[in-house]
Amino acid sequence: MVYLEHMTSAMYLDRLEDLDRYRAALDELSAVAATPAESRVLLEDALRRYE
Repeated sequence: MVYLEHMTSAMYLDRLEDLDRYRAALDELSAVAATPAESRVLLEDALRRYE
């Protein structure tokens, strides 16, 4: 099941084709996401730019 929250409502998706699309999207995101250590460096760099 996929839970989507909007400003004024929420939706639960349970159709297999919807689940497959979300699973594929999340698999792709996790494959290209920064590691926790890389994320820390990115956030620290952003913080230094705005101090």
